[in-house]
Amino acid sequence: MKKLSLIMIIMIFVTLNASDFGKVVDIFEDYIKDYKRADSRLPEVVKVKEELRNLAVYRLYKIQMVGSLEKRELSLTTSDFMTKLYDVYAPEDLQKRIAFSAFLAYLASELSGHRTTLSSIMKLPAFSKSFDLYRQLVRKKFYNLFIHDVAYLLGIVETPYIEGLQGKKVADLDMGGVPLPEVRSLSFEDPLGFINSDFLKLMVQRAKELKERISQREIEPRRILAELRRVSLSLINERTGQMQNEIANQLVSVIPKRINLWWIKWFIYAGLIVLVVKKRKLYRILIPSMLTFEGVYILVFMDPFFSRLDAYIYGVSVLPVFIFSVLLFLPRIFKEFDWVHSILIATIFVVLLGFFVPLYDGAVELRMDAFPTFHDSVYYGMLKEDVFLGDVAQVKRDMVSLRSTVAKEVNQTRGVVRKTEKFFNDLIEEGAVKSVRKIGTTYRLLLPTFSEFYDTINAQNYRNRFASFANFLSSFNVESRSRLKEVRRTYAKLEDAFSKIIRYGDEKFRTDLWNYVDRNLRKQAYTASYGKMLMEEMEELRNVEPEPAKIRVFQIRHGIIMLLGLMVGTSFLVILKSRMSVIFYVVSLMAALWSMFTWEHLRIFVQFGIPLLEVKVSEGYVWFFPVMVMIVSIFTIVTSLLLRRRLTV
Repeated sequence: MKKLSLIMIIMIFVTLNASDFGKVVDIFEDYIKDYKRADSRLPEVVKVKEELRNLAVYRLYKIQMVGSLEKRELSLTTSDFMTKLYDVYAPEDLQKRIAFSAFLAYLASELSGHRTTLSSIMKLPAFSKSFDLYRQLVRKKFYNLFIHDVAYLLGIVETPYIEGLQGKKVADLDMGGVPLPEVRSLSFEDPLGFINSDFLKLMVQRAKELKERISQREIEPRRILAELRRVSLSLINERTGQMQNEIANQLVSVIPKRINLWWIKWFIYAGLIVLVVKKRKLYRILIPSMLTFEGVYILVFMDPFFSRLDAYIYGVSVLPVFIFSVLLFLPRIFKEFDWVHSILIATIFVVLLGFFVPLYDGAVELRMDAFPTFHDSVYYGMLKEDVFLGDVAQVKRDMVSLRSTVAKEVNQTRGVVRKTEKFFNDLIEEGAVKSVRKIGTTYRLLLPTFSEFYDTINAQNYRNRFASFANFLSSFNVESRSRLKEVRRTYAKLEDAFSKIIRYGDEKFRTDLWNYVDRNLRKQAYTASYGKMLMEEMEELRNVEPEPAKIRVFQIRHGIIMLLGLMVGTSFLVILKSRMSVIFYVVSLMAALWSMFTWEHLRIFVQFGIPLLEVKVSEGYVWFFPVMVMIVSIFTIVTSLLLRRRLTV
């Protein structure tokens, strides 16, 4: 039987003589290719695409309901969102699971505008989870086997299971009859190829190190067994860690390389500026040409939501310079005010307006119920967690605060009643009250004909007693007023948060929110009345049609370009007094026209690291802002070019 088992193990390890990650890499490549197709066919990819859309919906409504500020100790990242998909949709097959986790790491990098690297794959929690599962499987199957074979290398047993270790003993130890763990499983299909020649060398090396430790000090047999266990575990951990790194490297090597050379233009601009400084005669040619090219690039090619370098450069330069130009321009109005200045004031007003007014308001396609798969998404639960279920959710915090304050008020009031009871008991004991009778529903105090308590010689005593009780009641009254103010304030906050949330939720979301709040307020009898009052006040709001999400100007590519063009143009006009500002007013004008002609096709930016939400709308476009952009742009262009008047401010 032993010989048969040995033959089986030898046959197994002959097939596992080298690392075999080929199938994982092939599956990974298939995932990427299928993802890039418009009509994806692989079930995992189809589901991921659907969930990425739901992810955008989740973050859109999270921002609408409770704002963009993360109240967690650690903000959620794209990696966290991708790992959520792994937890729910990871395939059962080990190789597919590893490939799927790497595919999610690839998506996390793509959505964040970064290149997928070894580090980005290794750091994704989903990838670590997939290899942890493999590590556990190897431990289950190989742990005792490696203990046995390291024991062979130390001369403790006569025969190894792994044929490649035969004849490589490094010592001749004796464990004094202490038995080794039994190797029960002799069949383990390892698709990744755990055992290879390098691993066998590692086993021999660890056996030599263990021999040295044992030879340096006397170790009892049972301690040797503990050392064998430790070495076996470290071999598994080290090898699986090495395999994790190797397979991540192979996966990175097959990812299609994105070629984006637009970043080179910034170095070209820098070189041209240096050339202009040295040869000022080139100023009239190079600077307008450079600005014109940049204007065309912004209008046609720039993606402000995924081009990190462009977003960073414009973010740290344009807005601060625009603010500086506004501060520089405002004092001049008081010296001289004409229609040229009025155009600039209008431009500044439109820019400021762009940060607050919605560009889409009332599009029914942006209502929560317009996304039917969202409620079955893994991200629907995350939305509820952010909005009312989680410990950091404002609704839950307000309810906890309300229950806590109400409970404190109730307990303090009960304390007053108990104090009052004790006060009357003390009066009875001191003879101030003879007895208490109940007549009908009324309690009557029967006072004695004579009691030393009422003797004026005892006046100081009863005055002190009544004063102490009065002070206690007064103190309670002050504290109670303060607590009730806090209750009203907390209830008002809860009411405000609840009304803001429920107006955007669809029927299912409203029902979930409604039930949660009602259930939690009824947990405490004395907050049930507040729950009933809140439900009655919100009943009308609950039954109205849900409001669509509002889309701001800076959430749309053309909206960003409109604002960018106006800010750069205004800065050139105020600081440099240059007609080259017209280039960027033209950019704003064209962006506004483009927006007006393509307004039905929405690509909404929610936040960095989240896919754009693509929606076709039939209504809700707010024409006011692009029309205002067109008006101020046209007036500035006409004034500068057609009338041949240099704008000076």
